[in-house]
Amino acid sequence: MERKVWYHTEVKQLGGGYKRGTLRIDGDSATLETKEGTIEIAPIRSVGQQRVSLWLFWTAVEYGPEADVKQLYMGDRRFLGWAGILGSNNKITESLQALQGAASPAPAG
Repeated sequence: MERKVWYHTEVKQLGGGYKRGTLRIDGDSATLETKEGTIEIAPIRSVGQQRVSLWLFWTAVEYGPEADVKQLYMGDRRFLGWAGILGSNNKITESLQALQGAASPAPAG
């Protein structure tokens, strides 16, 4: 899956200041291509949604090693954000949740 997204590394309300990038989810990996470089979204620690307005939720991801956990918030920017409102942000969340589940180690025992 490939999506053009707006993203930020801290919780913000709508109003601008977001960066743009391309989210790629291929098999068992997720990356965000930005002007500054590539962000590898791994290991995924948690995936959920963050409300950014009355009607809009963005995907919220915590990732990285335990000593350096990072946050990433992103929403589909196609059609001026309407793709996200119409369900694409949910698909992004579900795809990242599937990666999180696939990367979880099997319980010992």
